[in-house]
This record gives sequence, C-alpha cells and structure tokens, in this order.
Amino acid sequence: MVENAELRDQLVVLKSIPADDSSEQEVESLWRQLMIHESFSSSELAEAKAKRSAAEAARQQTEIESVRNTRAVTERMQNKAESAVEEAKSLRDDAASWGAITGSGHLSQLMSNVLGTTVQECVGPEATSRGTAILALRGLGIWKSLNDVPPRFGRKYESDPILHKLYLRDRIRHNSLYESLVAGA
Repeated sequence: MVENAELRDQLVVLKSIPADDSSEQEVESLWRQLMIHESFSSSELAEAKAKRSAAEAARQQTEIESVRNTRAVTERMQNKAESAVEEAKSLRDDAASWGAITGSGHLSQLMSNVLGTTVQECVGPEATSRGTAILALRGLGIWKSLNDVPPRFGRKYESDPILHKLYLRDRIRHNSLYESLVAGA
C-alpha cells in the first residue's frame, strides 16, 4: 500500500495512461519516481509493470511500422533513381535534374553525391513536361534517340567521391540494421 499520497496519485496516473499513449517521457518519469519509493504493494507494482511493458511494446511496434513504411518508400525511390541513372549513364556521363529540384543547389548537390554521378540542371520552361513528351515520342518510335533534340543545360554538380562512399557505406549499414530489426520483429 502506498503511504505517500503523492506517490499514490502518481500510480493512479500511471495506471490510467493507455498502452498506446505516446507520452513516453511522462510514463518513464512516473515509473522512476515509483521505483525509488518502495512503499507500494506487490499487486500495484505488478500492475504498473504490466502497464509500462504494454506501453513500451506499443511504442516499439509503432517505431517498427514507421521504419518499415519509410523503408518501402525509400527503396522504391532508390530503385527508380538507380534505374534512371543507369539509363542516363548509357546516354551521357551525367544525370539531368529538372523541375522543383532546380530551385535548390543543395538538393542537386546531394543527389549528385548520393548517386555518385554528375547532375546537371535542365533549363527552360516546362522541362519536366518536355521530358515526358520526349519519352512518349521515343516510346512511340517517332524519336529514335533521346539525343535527337538535346536539352539546354544549366549548372553542373559534380559528385564528391568521399561523400559518395560515405553514403554507400551508410546505406549498407542501414540495410544491415534494418534486416536485423525485421528479423527480430
């Protein structure tokens, strides 16, 4: 039985927190205070431990689901980017960037470093629509090559080989950690 009224109130609050509640800091703080004070019954302790375990399990499950969802999206983007870069490399030694990304030199440089290739901005109005139309015409056989009408290029972003190696290393590390997380779930 809790003799200290304040600790009893805290135990009531701890018991009332739903297992899926995201206020982890509040649960942890109350738990620590209760663990320091030893004057509570074993049933109250067992109930508080069960509530804490349930909240922790729910938090971990939410984190795992978030990581899985993020992973699925980034893998899809990675696959599309790698495929586009490989096709672009067969045409030229660089990858072209257009659309909203041309408004940020930082994003273009990041893309260059991650992909390990030169990224060059396409300039001109509606470059994305133009590219889509060109690909459609090529698919219909009207244009034989993407080089039939060369695009107008703007600024060039060279890949930093050191940063590219770091991104590759971190991607390998991320993949390994992700696989161990999924295996443990």
